Amino acid sequence: MCSSSTSFCLFQRKNTNGLRTGRVLKSNSHLSSPNKLYYLTLQDDDNLVLYRGKNFISKNILWASNTVNEAQLSRPTQLRVQSDGNLVLYDSKNHVVWSTNTQGKGDGPYQLLVEDDGDVVLYDSTNEVMWSSNGHRIWYHSRLAPSRVNCYLVAKSNCLRAGHTLNSNSHLSSPNQLYHLKLQNDDNLVLYRSKIFPSENAQVIWSSNTWNEAPSTGPTQLKMQYDGNLVLYDSKGRPFWASNTYDHEHDEGSYKLLVEDDENVVVYNSIKKRSWMPGNCLGMDSVLKSNSYLSSPNQLYHLKLQNDDNLVLYRCKNFPSENAQVIWTSNTWKKAKLRPTRLVITEDGSMALCDAYHSFWSTNTQGKGQSPYQLLVEDDGNVVLYDSMDEVIWSTGTHH
Repeated sequence: MCSSSTSFCLFQRKNTNGLRTGRVLKSNSHLSSPNKLYYLTLQDDDNLVLYRGKNFISKNILWASNTVNEAQLSRPTQLRVQSDGNLVLYDSKNHVVWSTNTQGKGDGPYQLLVEDDGDVVLYDSTNEVMWSSNGHRIWYHSRLAPSRVNCYLVAKSNCLRAGHTLNSNSHLSSPNQLYHLKLQNDDNLVLYRSKIFPSENAQVIWSSNTWNEAPSTGPTQLKMQYDGNLVLYDSKGRPFWASNTYDHEHDEGSYKLLVEDDENVVVYNSIKKRSWMPGNCLGMDSVLKSNSYLSSPNQLYHLKLQNDDNLVLYRCKNFPSENAQVIWTSNTWKKAKLRPTRLVITEDGSMALCDAYHSFWSTNTQGKGQSPYQLLVEDDGNVVLYDSMDEVIWSTGTHH
């Protein structure tokens, strides 16, 4: 099938550098560019790697899926171009190891090509770019406006657009490749800091605290919904965590989740206003577990639920630290009857500290405001419980 806007026939060329719909690239095999300068290799360690030249060593790596040993218990892996437009790396049990999350985009059939400029591109039948290993090519081929094009760069991407999903065992990375938001196989959504990822030495910055909390077994998905809500779903489509940021005041489909170079993970709306930052926010479908904390965006204030049942607000540049200054406390030291404790926001607008049997502290704000509610640790040192209209329901009164 030929494109009127290009000088080559995408689906009539030989398949030495391409992978068509329904075809697979097997473990320890590769595709090469026509000029034989670039090689996309599916290694036997489960990593999909683009090399410059035939010498497959680390210094020649241009791009990788960062899936080393992700399928070590169910090898070999294979890369498949699906009829729905998704490029997927599967293990031997047909479990997803990595994907481009491009299902439902464009018009089939599709083809993955390794090109002479070192780019790996997934095209649809009209030569539109569905995904690319290198961002520059999308600027020339896509019909979308440049401000929205960046979100199609999945493997190197820091963006999840409205209507798109992040599959289990996949991640988004900041442009500087230092921060990585991963949806793990254990149902937990985790933000890591690491120059090389994945890595056993990666530092956990934040997590959704949803370890093994999916109602049903099977792969989970993180979805950026058209209504602005970021939701974790189990394999049967049932939600078990959300950012509680659904909003009908702005254009549907204009929301996006970004992993940024400054360590922040942010949901933006159409006017580029931040509507959610996980590090400083507790929503109604989330809990703050014992020995966990929320931090303000400027990383100066930290609300921690301690192992001794006390909820404490600290001021500290490098947290945790023995020198952290206590700003506020719930004064609930050893009040729990049966640990561990947790901080929750109830449907009626109250925030409570609970153990396994009962609530032993609350804001007593039930019936105030309109659901949904969220708790924010703010840059001025104040901890605020907001309703859906951004009205203050409760605060620590510690703003500076």
